[in-house]
Formats: sequence, C-alpha cells, structure tokens
Amino acid sequence: MLGLSWFQILWLWPVWFVLLLGLVHVLQYICEEIQFGSDAGYMRDYNRFMDDARNRGLNYRESMDELEVRTSLAKLRRVASDAVATNPMHWKAELDGAVEIVGKELQDSRPDLVPVFAATIRGLDYGSILYPHEAKLVDRQYRNWRPSTDMDDQDMRAALRIAR
Repeated sequence: MLGLSWFQILWLWPVWFVLLLGLVHVLQYICEEIQFGSDAGYMRDYNRFMDDARNRGLNYRESMDELEVRTSLAKLRRVASDAVATNPMHWKAELDGAVEIVGKELQDSRPDLVPVFAATIRGLDYGSILYPHEAKLVDRQYRNWRPSTDMDDQDMRAALRIAR
C-alpha cells in the first residue's frame, strides 16, 4: 500500500486524520451548496440565529418577532448611514428622519413591535446606529470642539472629576 509499512502508517495517523476531516468538511460544503444553492450562507445564519433563540428559551413566535426587530435595526443603520453620508453637517436631522421612516414601515407591517423597536433604539448614540465610516464623519465635526467659557466654572470642574 503506497510502499509504506504498517509502522509508518500508524506513525502518520494524525496526518491521515486531518486529511480525512478536511475531506469531510469539503463534502459537507458541497452538499450544502447543492441543497441550498446561493442561499447556503443565509441558511447557515438563519439556523445559527434559531439555535441561539432556542437556547435562550424563545419559542418560534418570539424568535420571529426578534428577527423582525433586528431586521428593522439593520434597515435603520443602512438608511441612516446613507443619509448621513450625503449630509453629515445635519446628521441629527438625518438620523431622526431615518428613525421616522423605519418606524413608519414597522408600524405598517407589525404595529405590536413598535414599542420594542423604540425601546431598543432609545438611548443609543449615533456611533451605535451608524456604520463606522459615517460615525467618523460626525466625529470629525466635533474634533476641535471646546466648551465655552460660561461652562468653565467650579461646579462644572467638580462634576467632571466625580468618579463612579
């Protein structure tokens, strides 16, 4: 068998094992591509999401509700980032407009999830909503910002030194 003695075959078993695992992985990938076609990546992500939801004790309805809210959050990120990229000077108005657009679409399709969506985005800063590049556009506006002299008083300094 390939000119190898039994001792050499047994000595090289880790190599054979790794090659066998690699072959199994390639065959699994090919079977997924045949079964799901171009949706194979989507199905992997969907199955991972559903497994995570199941592990957290969510039923199917709760999982689908969470997926809908997450989809709205992803849409908010895309719409807000596109708007801020075109008009970074008025980022707050653009961000508020994007929240209105996505909130209206969610209101039309799933009104019961609007409070969950609102609670999720409440308190988020622009850096948590926008893509990193667009958040940096907003950050550049405040790079050289300094507090005005009327903010420079004893109480303000004391407040800035308080450690939590």
